[in-house]
Amino acid sequence: MANEPQDTAPAEANWRSPYLGVGVLLSVVGIYILLTSDSTLGFRLGYVTGALAASAVLSLLPFLVWRYATHIGRRQPLGAAFNIFIALTIVVWILLFLVAKFSLESRIGAQTSAEQEFTGDEKGWTQEDTGSSEVGPWLRYDPPGTRYCRYHNGNIQRMFPPGVKPNAPAANPFCLIGSKTVPPQ
Repeated sequence: MANEPQDTAPAEANWRSPYLGVGVLLSVVGIYILLTSDSTLGFRLGYVTGALAASAVLSLLPFLVWRYATHIGRRQPLGAAFNIFIALTIVVWILLFLVAKFSLESRIGAQTSAEQEFTGDEKGWTQEDTGSSEVGPWLRYDPPGTRYCRYHNGNIQRMFPPGVKPNAPAANPFCLIGSKTVPPQ
């Protein structure tokens, strides 16, 4: 027994292993988190998890049609079908949350860059102190039309259009005139 040759060849890779799909999915998540720097690590992880969950839901119907309505789909082992589902989910995620998002943001950015300075009437505008001097992703959830300026102490002020927050204090006209549609950096 001691003289029998040992098999030292490495195991062959198998595309039907479900670990392949999980590994590719985790790699895509990791790369996205590393390459983006628009917010905190927790926010990026939550965003990419939500985006992938939405992509998985959108990928489910085409996957089930392929899996159970086609001859080749029914013949695939479960591990291979799982890998195809993961690949479909990643493709949908890339198309919706990277390509489409970038395209829309660049289009919206081009439209709003022309109207950065406030040129309207100050009547009816209200303001609210955020209590923070840091720009964060939480500012993305303000009502449409909200403008921003920074006070001398560094705090960011929200400026609401007429009728949005009528019970808030009246807007400081100097802050409103210098306000922008994006939070000041």
